[in-house]
Amino acid sequence: MFLEFREPFGRLDDWRNWVDLLPQLRDPAYIQEVARSVASSGFIDPFLGAVPAAEVVIEHTNYREGLLARGSTSRYRAILTHVVDYILANGRCSTIYLSEHITMFAQTMAAHFPYLVTSEYLPNAAARRRHPDIRHEDPAKLSLPDHSFDLYISSDTMVYAPSMETFLREARRVLRRSGLLLATFPFRYGEQASEIKVKMIDGKIVHAGEPVYHGDPLDDERQRLVFFIPGWDILDQARALGFRSAEIIAHSSRTNAIIGEEIAAVFVLKAMA
Repeated sequence: MFLEFREPFGRLDDWRNWVDLLPQLRDPAYIQEVARSVASSGFIDPFLGAVPAAEVVIEHTNYREGLLARGSTSRYRAILTHVVDYILANGRCSTIYLSEHITMFAQTMAAHFPYLVTSEYLPNAAARRRHPDIRHEDPAKLSLPDHSFDLYISSDTMVYAPSMETFLREARRVLRRSGLLLATFPFRYGEQASEIKVKMIDGKIVHAGEPVYHGDPLDDERQRLVFFIPGWDILDQARALGFRSAEIIAHSSRTNAIIGEEIAAVFVLKAMA
């Protein structure tokens, strides 16, 4: 029997106590069986509906990223469960900021939501010249007006901001009252403290240990520097910066093809302005 849950947590201790009751979440055999079942029988995309097995691709065993169908991953499908909830309550005319532009996910969102703004992070003039048709937004200094969006969606892009504080402060600024920040990121789900990988000191980059880079979807030869990896303290920081509520939602679903790699769950930050 497969687990199906979307469970909110406000503290690390609550997560630890809960997950200890479900040892199969860390069982590689269980995780692989979920993936095999999805690949052999298909699944229900939270937004697009039934997806047959013929459209499922397993690129690698990091199922958070590697369990693909219609340009979507486990990570995106976890976010979409919350987007669907919001749209059912508030309608498709909600204003949405999505901090990506060239992905299939962005194209799907653009096809369904008329008031969607998308962007990529193009940190230097050369990159902006190469992609003049793509909107550039710095997650630490958005050009967007105050209180202009109902939803801010960040799928694994937060960690390229110079600090978690600057990202959260800007997200809170551009959200309307009761607007939602929905974000995924590489998450230290067993740790309270975030890991700072890079600090900016007097305008210069100072590495704390071995630097971490991710690929750039706009440039195969360029790598994006990771500044931090959030822990559970992101919830305290979000509340301190003005979010009325903040929680981590743990998702696991055979039905919707949402699983991870070392743990059969995908984590989404949900913070209400």
